[in-house]
Amino acid sequence: MRVAARPMPDKGYEMVCALQAIRWWTIMIVVLIALCFLAAESLQAVANKQQEIFFKNPVIHKLDGIKLGSASIGIDGPTIHDMLWLIKQMKIMVQGTADRNSPVVKKYEFEGKSYTLGELVKLEDTLTPEQRAAFNGTTLHIARQDFEVKTHVFLIQIRTLKALVVELIDEWCETCHKQDSLLKVWGSQEVGTEFDYFHKHVSSARQLVQFMADLKDFLTKLIQSCPNAWEEFEAHQKEYAKKHS
Repeated sequence: MRVAARPMPDKGYEMVCALQAIRWWTIMIVVLIALCFLAAESLQAVANKQQEIFFKNPVIHKLDGIKLGSASIGIDGPTIHDMLWLIKQMKIMVQGTADRNSPVVKKYEFEGKSYTLGELVKLEDTLTPEQRAAFNGTTLHIARQDFEVKTHVFLIQIRTLKALVVELIDEWCETCHKQDSLLKVWGSQEVGTEFDYFHKHVSSARQLVQFMADLKDFLTKLIQSCPNAWEEFEAHQKEYAKKHS
């Protein structure tokens, strides 16, 4: 019995298979190279983040979650909560909302219209000298008072830690190239006189928004630098959620 001869493979088919194999390996190599670059970029991003905050400053170890017995004498979970609340409130003042899902709140009025603080920055550039005087005496004054009320609790909390916090503010100013920030001088004022300086030198909506942006960035980096306080904050959050679930 004769066995049928095996047909010879078509050369065109072989070439297509070879090209597909080359293409597959090329894709795999490109993917592997891309993953390597992404991994390197992620590590660099983490390194950059660590350079931006205060982990290397010994002052932070005198603040982060330090307790004397059961009493906190540094930055603890409740302090983190209040700083996050202040960051949120400043965002609402400037943008009118803390997130996209919340309604916009325009708290500040001028000549019968309501504005966010961010909108006041644009408005004040269009005012006549007479309008500007009225704006400073009413709308801007109210916005500054609003900020003062919101930061009152935070200032009381850090009063005993102020010398340490001021050192971190100085480091933030240097690291972020913000040596001209009003935050630097504001923080160094004597306890209880901070807002005397504030009302004297923050004389426009633009200056107020910039001051708040600097404070928000500083507080964010301070929170990132306090892992012990953050851990306590998260524990309190979970405990609260458990009680109210």
